Amino acid sequence: MSEELNSYLKHVKFDNEVIYDIGANTGEMIQFFNKHSKNATIVGVEPHPNNIELLNKQFQDVEHIKIIDGAVNTFDGTCYVGFEQQERVNGLKQGHVMYNNSDLQGRNWLKGKDVKCYKFDNLCKDATLIKMDIEGFEHQLLKDSLQNLNHVKCWMLEIHSWESLSLHGWTIDKHDHKNDSLHKMLSLFQENGYNTFILAKKRNINTSIGKNTYWTHIPMSSYMQKGEKVYYKVVNLIIKKLTL
Repeated sequence: MSEELNSYLKHVKFDNEVIYDIGANTGEMIQFFNKHSKNATIVGVEPHPNNIELLNKQFQDVEHIKIIDGAVNTFDGTCYVGFEQQERVNGLKQGHVMYNNSDLQGRNWLKGKDVKCYKFDNLCKDATLIKMDIEGFEHQLLKDSLQNLNHVKCWMLEIHSWESLSLHGWTIDKHDHKNDSLHKMLSLFQENGYNTFILAKKRNINTSIGKNTYWTHIPMSSYMQKGEKVYYKVVNLIIKKLTL
């Protein structure tokens, strides 16, 4: 079992919860939640049509698992989602919500389509646990919706960096801590009562995660796109409220 999944088993309880998997992809996490929970309701949300087909085949006869074909957004309606297939053997197919003609990692996907989208805080109004991996769109989404999701006990969240360092609070000469997007995200959770941040994947990160964490503390990762290596940063967190 992967480091990430072991971290979830150690730090998160899934029994009797309402679990939303936002960015369900091909269903690996839904299978994990289903295996390690009792009396849980599981909802998978996924915009990529190939993945939706696989999800529906896997879970069509499972009463407590629901699959939603679409994307989360700041409104109800339709939005354009760009489609990616990772450039590796059996590479994952992923959907990216487009914002101002690119995704939130600065990439313009030529293939895609309009899909139904759901206002995030309305869709997840009954959620108690949320796992979310939406390829950078979390920066746009959570600043408008987190305050309405205070009932969520725990987040399993992948936070992405953007391609342009200037969008993280860097200028040519220096790093602006105040405008660092990771710091802003962690501060947003703290302002909404979340005070426990646990690394689900170490990724050679040699710092505790908290109010003084910035992208400068996170090492570079990379992926191949059109035969070239693209660099980015990412952190996988379990975010919880401390219950006394």
